[in-house]
Amino acid sequence: MGAKTQGALAALACLLLAAGCDDNGPMPDGGTESCSDGVMNQDETDVDCGGTACGATCTPGRACGFDSDCTTDNCDMGACLADGTCTDGERNGMETDVDCGGPMCMPCEVPLRCTRGPDCVTNICSPMGFCEEGGCGDGFVNAAAEECDGDGMGGEGETDACDPDCTSAECGDDYVNATAGEECEEGAVETATCDPDCTAPLCGDGYVNTTAGEQCDGDGAGTGGITPTCDLDCTPAECGDGRVNPMAGEDCDGNAAGVGGETPGCDVDCTPSECGDGVLNLMAGEECDDGNTDDGDRCSSTCEAPPSISIVGRQTFDTSTGELDGTVPAGWDATTSTLNVNNFVIPLGASVVVTGDEPLRVVASTDIRIDGQVLANGQDGADGQCDTTPPRAGPGGAGGPGGFAGGEGGGATTSGDGGDGDGPGGGRGATGERTGGGGGGHAEMGSPGLTGAMGSGTPGAGGASYGTGLTFEGGSGGGGGSVDDDPADGFTPSDDGGGSGGGGGGAVLLDAGRFLIMHGRVEAHGGDGGDELCDAGAGGGGSGGWIRLLAGAALPDIMGGVIDVSGGAGGASAFIGATGGDGADGRWEIGMPPLCMDGAQNQDETDVDCGGATCAARCADGLMCVDPADCTGGTCSGGTCGS
Repeated sequence: MGAKTQGALAALACLLLAAGCDDNGPMPDGGTESCSDGVMNQDETDVDCGGTACGATCTPGRACGFDSDCTTDNCDMGACLADGTCTDGERNGMETDVDCGGPMCMPCEVPLRCTRGPDCVTNICSPMGFCEEGGCGDGFVNAAAEECDGDGMGGEGETDACDPDCTSAECGDDYVNATAGEECEEGAVETATCDPDCTAPLCGDGYVNTTAGEQCDGDGAGTGGITPTCDLDCTPAECGDGRVNPMAGEDCDGNAAGVGGETPGCDVDCTPSECGDGVLNLMAGEECDDGNTDDGDRCSSTCEAPPSISIVGRQTFDTSTGELDGTVPAGWDATTSTLNVNNFVIPLGASVVVTGDEPLRVVASTDIRIDGQVLANGQDGADGQCDTTPPRAGPGGAGGPGGFAGGEGGGATTSGDGGDGDGPGGGRGATGERTGGGGGGHAEMGSPGLTGAMGSGTPGAGGASYGTGLTFEGGSGGGGGSVDDDPADGFTPSDDGGGSGGGGGGAVLLDAGRFLIMHGRVEAHGGDGGDELCDAGAGGGGSGGWIRLLAGAALPDIMGGVIDVSGGAGGASAFIGATGGDGADGRWEIGMPPLCMDGAQNQDETDVDCGGATCAARCADGLMCVDPADCTGGTCSGGTCGS
């Protein structure tokens, strides 16, 4: 629109609106004219807008004289036009050139006019006010060719959002953008030198990079550090790897510098070394460690082992006194009748004969090796004698260590009846004339004696079975046979004596802290019943004993060895049929503690080898309990059965 036309229209507007066009003239009511008084005055082109007084304040549709009167900078035919003239072929509104530039229209092409970078498609406006060509790195975004450029406001170079090639910074774009936190770039895939997030592989970053040799890394989900399953060096937590992992329950681990194993201050189970903790630590100076600090057992209170014993030739050990060939070894504990040793060895060709009232208990802190023999047998019963050779009968055979003696033969004293064998399964003695004594019982009942063809007495009954009990003891003795009453006037000194019963086999416990190897023989068989050389009854055999072989590190090796707990044979009689009964076999077992028969209170036992849910055996009166079900009698009071 021409200037003359615009001026004429402005004058016409003033004439039509008689309020006048004077600047800040007086209002009829005496007030001062302003751009907010609701009256077209001053040099306004419409009420309170336009003119030099109010400026570009007229909205579309209101009267104007110049473009500068309109908020849209577009005055045509005396009225402000609405925006949206970017396609009218004229430079109007806020355009910097025809239909382009400004805040309302698209940027202008090169070399059209501009006032600032955003007016141009190249984002570059020259100081002369014309759009110019630009390039990547000039700090201005050329929307037609660039995703970004520096900071987009003239600041050049790499930013955390823009790579130097004017593409958006992104892990996997093959450019290492350090400003964006990238340390490497391998296409957003794992390599030995780069994690998928474009950071260098680092143990402790919480990402497991197996290509870089990591086996674990923190929680594997972005949080690094030690976990119950992963060490700080990104290897699996394992006791013995030389790295202390408290979260895995380790108190120590080797030298804590990558070398695992036993050290003076750390056991192989990654707990601090301490005498009495049950873990042998040779580097801490321990010779043994039995899990307590008591003296009188397999290991002293200072973890010193008792001396080792090696049997030479044929030696005798007495369980009643602890004497080995007359000398008490340093490891003998008289309170428990236990021989404590470091190692116990019986070489091939050597043997130890065991006597005494107590079972043989050998407890080694280290190893037991038997290539020779352990002999803990019951003795044979004495033979009955004819009336011409007094004494006519002798005492029963002695039991092995912890075993029981056989009954005497009839006629040994002033009775013609045979004596009963000792022990819970002792065979019964024969009564009357010409009958055999019963065999001793143990794991099974002993066999009864037999009556001779012309015998008139009662044969001895076999002993009872008792081998399921908890008391560690040997076999029971066989019963004695009765006399041969030659004259019809009853028992007289001229009668033939009966054979006596054999002794029960002994009880033998060999308990090794580590390994037990038995390639020789361990015997605890019952003694045979005594024969009768004339016409009287013979004695019953003693029952076999009880042998227990235990080891702490592995099951005992008994390959090729012999364990003998057989019952003794009943004696024979010159009088046809008057023989003694055979003794029952004993019992034996091998195992690794804890067991329900290891002679110690462990597992959930309420007393030694009884009570609790693990062991079938119930506890006898006087033993400890926590529940009536722990006791044989079903009564538990104050922690004691039967109270």
